[in-house]
Amino acid sequence: MSGNPEKLSTDDIGRLIGNPSADSRIEIADKLARQYKSQSFTPEQLAIAEQIFRLLLKDAEVHVRYVLAENLKEVKTIPHDVALQLARDAEYIALPMLEFCEVLTDDDLVSIVSGTVEVARQMAVAKRKNLSDKISSALIDTKNEDVVERLLYNQNAKISSESFDKVSQNFPNNENILGALLDHSAATMEVAEKVMARVSDNLRRHLSEKHKIAVNKLGGVFDKSREAATIRFLGAKTSDAELARLMNYLEEHSGFTQELQDKQSKLAGMIEGLELSGKLTPFTALCLGSMSLFEITLARLAKVSIYNVRKLAADESDQGLKALYEKAGLPESMYEPLRIVVGVVRGIDKEKPEVKDRLKKPENLSNYMIEKIMTVAEEQEIENINYFLSMINLYAKKSA
Repeated sequence: MSGNPEKLSTDDIGRLIGNPSADSRIEIADKLARQYKSQSFTPEQLAIAEQIFRLLLKDAEVHVRYVLAENLKEVKTIPHDVALQLARDAEYIALPMLEFCEVLTDDDLVSIVSGTVEVARQMAVAKRKNLSDKISSALIDTKNEDVVERLLYNQNAKISSESFDKVSQNFPNNENILGALLDHSAATMEVAEKVMARVSDNLRRHLSEKHKIAVNKLGGVFDKSREAATIRFLGAKTSDAELARLMNYLEEHSGFTQELQDKQSKLAGMIEGLELSGKLTPFTALCLGSMSLFEITLARLAKVSIYNVRKLAADESDQGLKALYEKAGLPESMYEPLRIVVGVVRGIDKEKPEVKDRLKKPENLSNYMIEKIMTVAEEQEIENINYFLSMINLYAKKSA
């Protein structure tokens, strides 16, 4: 073999067979693993090297096995049995393999996580670049605060709604864990709603303050109502389909339908119910500057598919909007001001990109909407327009 001191030589093999000292075995293991990692072996040499690895795994000197783990942790071609044995070895040998080795299967990792009480092993798995929900679920099942929090900081981990639900059930008073949950890339609005439903008012306020950037994404209201808190949270990173699913969830679980069932009630009653409960209606959706939420709430009230609502609401003659409004049973006296606000919200999409970016801030959005509405109101007298102006201004202040 080559005389390169970094590569394994014939003399090295002779020393290994001759039962050398621990230091020599460590040096040889290091050379062999490095050369294997560089993929410089022929197929025949590769097979021999893998057999030597299996022999070295039985070495009583733990640092020999550590050198193997450290050098082979990111090699995708090592035999599965070698990788698994290193991952089940003493803790400091196993940690590099548990965090980095892609040869280990989901079943391997779940078995290791579930079969140990050693937090360091579980933490190493929680740091892996790509975690399936199966592994995430096993980590959550440990019910260890440090392990679960580390998992939630891993934005690449796949975590299902059911797994998020287990977290909020297991740690209803842990602000760090719940905050990390709300910040996770996989947390949908439905997940956020369930979290807000479980926490106390004090904790909800703390979460609001500490995670203000995330909570402000919709630029809406965060108050004692869990529905309003949820809608304000994650608005920008959820799809229309997720918003629709959230509305279905609210109807089924939070009395949303009951609150709005009497659609023929007087305007005062509707406003009072909104202020007291924070429930979302077409009026509040518009005051938040969200056309999507407006269309969804209108679809729920009018019992018309969201697709048809979109089509009718897009008609700039406003005949479709008028028909939907009447079908929803909303107060006639509020239609004209609502029509004006719809026009303003529609106009946001037509603005230049730099203007849209500026309008992501609640204060800027409210000022923009109020200015546009006032321009129209100066040209014609519009009854009840002050209601919308007041609500837009109020929501901007609450999100400041």
